[in-house]
Amino acid sequence: MLSQKIVIFLFYNLLVMEELELIKQSIKNNREAQHLLFNKFAGKFLGIIIRYVGDKDLGHDLLQESFIKIFNSLKNCKEINSFEGWAKTIVINTTIDYLRKNKKNKEFNLKL
Repeated sequence: MLSQKIVIFLFYNLLVMEELELIKQSIKNNREAQHLLFNKFAGKFLGIIIRYVGDKDLGHDLLQESFIKIFNSLKNCKEINSFEGWAKTIVINTTIDYLRKNKKNKEFNLKL
């Protein structure tokens, strides 16, 4: 069993990882690194999503869906130095896809 000092040391090291290291660790499915990467960008990305959809709860759902796509596609990211722009594109595309799908569903329901 790990001592508390070791756990604190490991946690501290994860906190001070640079973004590039977080990305590399996230590609290896390191859950702590993914969590830290999520926390680093979640607020900014949530703001973008809410501007599109106008609903905070829906925004959180789309943020979650976006990060699932981000983490599943991270190994395909060509320029990990431009992670934020790449991830932001996924966030925006996920949101727009939702709006398109939702618009079609509303139109279908109105025709009934």
